[in-house]
Amino acid sequence: MNKTTIFRTDMILMTTFPLTIASGLAIHAAGHGCNPHSAKLWIGIHLLTSLLFLAFSAAHIKAHWSWYKGLIKGIGRRSRLTLWLSVAYLLTAITGITLMLLKGNSHHLGILHMLTGLLATCLGLWHIFSRIKVLIRMKK
Repeated sequence: MNKTTIFRTDMILMTTFPLTIASGLAIHAAGHGCNPHSAKLWIGIHLLTSLLFLAFSAAHIKAHWSWYKGLIKGIGRRSRLTLWLSVAYLLTAITGITLMLLKGNSHHLGILHMLTGLLATCLGLWHIFSRIKVLIRMKK
């Protein structure tokens, strides 16, 4: 993957990331009675942005696949943050896809999805901010 494609993929991820977070939090708020009629709208938005984020995350991971292959030899100097983000995101994606297949009919799985999503959000923000200089250099 060339640098322009990687940059565009990263920019799409940085756009869909906050939309996915905001819509997930809106679903949570709607579940607490803030506006229960808007829950279906937010679920639709969350599904759309999450699926876009999942697709472009796959492209991002493919672009950096050599990093993951290198884990076979051990973590060494590789970023533990990236490793933990990968685990948290994988759990969030698995619970989200499972919830989608169950049509949201699992309260406990929904809570697990929210908690892993919040963890992935914190780690994702840390990941972005630790690499912001690289992204700025790529734009030039």
